[in-house]
Amino acid sequence: MKKLLPRLALLALSIALALVLAEIGLRLWFRAHGGDQDFHTALLRARGASTRGAFTLIQLVQASPVPDIVYELRPGLEGTFRGQSVRTTANGVRGDRDVALEKPAGTVRIVGLGDSNAFGWGVGEGEPYLEIVQHELDASAAAKSGRRFEVLNFGVPGYNTTMEVATYEHRAARFAPDLVIIHFIGNDLGLPHFMQPPETLRTTSHVYLWDLLHARFGSMQDEADPDLLAHDRSGLDPEARRQVRGQYQHMLGPDAYRRAMARLAALTRPRGIPVIVMALGDVSGEGSLAHQAADANGFRFLDASPHFYRYLIDHGIGTEKADWQRTFRIPHDGHPNRLGHRLYAEVLMTELERVVKFKE
Repeated sequence: MKKLLPRLALLALSIALALVLAEIGLRLWFRAHGGDQDFHTALLRARGASTRGAFTLIQLVQASPVPDIVYELRPGLEGTFRGQSVRTTANGVRGDRDVALEKPAGTVRIVGLGDSNAFGWGVGEGEPYLEIVQHELDASAAAKSGRRFEVLNFGVPGYNTTMEVATYEHRAARFAPDLVIIHFIGNDLGLPHFMQPPETLRTTSHVYLWDLLHARFGSMQDEADPDLLAHDRSGLDPEARRQVRGQYQHMLGPDAYRRAMARLAALTRPRGIPVIVMALGDVSGEGSLAHQAADANGFRFLDASPHFYRYLIDHGIGTEKADWQRTFRIPHDGHPNRLGHRLYAEVLMTELERVVKFKE
C-alpha cells in the first residue's frame, strides 16, 4: 500500500496536469480562431443540433457575435415551429429564398425589421405579411415589366428596437436595401427574450473541455445554443440575475427607443433609404412614442389599425376588444393570425405601390 499510494498520487497529478493543459490548449485554439463565437459553433456541432424537425423557440436561434444583436436565427432550418412550417435561408432570415449579398441590377430590395410579429409567430411559410408582400410584388405590374423585388425578413422573436437597429447596421445594411420597414409593438422597449451571460459569469462558468465533452456525451434536451440564457432566469442567484439584466439597461425605455430610431436615421438618411414604421395604433402610450420618433427622424409612420377596424365593420363583426382578438389574434396567444398578417400586407402594399412608383 505504501508503494501504491505514491503511484496513484503521481497518476492523479499527471491526469490533472493533462486536463489543465488540454483546457489551456482549447482556450488558446478557440480564441485564435474566432473566440467564443467559434466555440459556440463547435458546441452546437458536438450536440448534433439538427437543422430539421420540430423546433422550440430556443432551437431556432443562436448567439450573435454582435453584443447589441444578442441572438439571431440559425441559418438553413427547415421544419415546424408551434405546429406551423418554418424555414430560414442561408442568410439566417425567415423564408425560402436565398439572396446574394450583391444586389442584381434592376432589383428593388426591401428589408423588414421586427420581433415575433414581423417574424410570423404561429403562422406557416408564405403567411407572414412580409412574405405575402413578396408574392404580391412578384405579381405586380412593375415586376411584369422586368423589375425584380426581394423582401428580406430580419424579424426575430423577442427583439427590441435597439436589437432591430443593430441587426440593420451589422447584417441587413450589407444587402444594400432600397427600403426599410420596422415593425413596432409596445414591448420593443423591454429586455431581449434571451440573453447572453456577462463576461464575469461566462469566464467563471466556462470550462471548455467539460463543455465539449458534455455537449458530445451528455443529455442535450433542447439542443439550444450554450451561450444563451433561457427567458426564465429564476434559477440564477440574485447577483447573477442583476449582472445579466444590467448589461442590457441601455436598451430599455423610451429614451433607448428614441436613440435607436435616431441611429436608424443616421444609417439610412445619407443613402436616401426611406423607412416605414409599421404599427397598430398611434394615439396613446407607446404608439404615440413611435409616431413621434418617426416624425422626428423623417420616417413614414404607417398605422394599420384603421384598416383592421374597417374589416370588422365591413363584416359586421363588432369593434370591441374581444371582437378584435377573436378575429385577428391566435387564440390564447396574442400574435396576429393569418388574417391579421393578410391585413398588414394589404396596408403595406398600398404604401409600397406609392413608393415603388417614385423609384421607377
